[in-house]
Amino acid sequence: DLRKQLEPMREELRQVLLKHLEEYRDELKPFVDDYLAKERQRMEEVRTKLEPVVKSLKEKIGPNWEETKSKLTPILEAVRVKVAEYLQEAKTGLEPYIQEYKDQVEKGTIEFREAVRSGELRKKMTELGDQVKPHFEKIVEAVQKFVSKE
Repeated sequence: DLRKQLEPMREELRQVLLKHLEEYRDELKPFVDDYLAKERQRMEEVRTKLEPVVKSLKEKIGPNWEETKSKLTPILEAVRVKVAEYLQEAKTGLEPYIQEYKDQVEKGTIEFREAVRSGELRKKMTELGDQVKPHFEKIVEAVQKFVSKE
């Protein structure tokens, strides 16, 4: 019911708003048209002035890039050579340490396997467990007391 009642008023409001907007548009139209015409003319002038500059820049880009590349290539090559030398020196200097590390890892792996095969690892783990067990029991006891207080 409310919609039916408001529909004529809504349409009347719409017509009034359209009329007002039309008046504003008519009043602004000469100004906007004049402004757009001047801007188009100004943009055309800018385009005309920039055209030779853009053409000149396009012609220079190729040769300038080649010149830049010819100056940059020796620098990059010198850096590449120095980096390669540095990496080789680092590799040579670190080789004994790397080999020692590999030997220690291999030795540790062999000892670990032997400890597993012989049962020594199990024995050590059991002893460690026996040493740690009282501490864990105290922790569990403290947690239970704390939880029971809440």
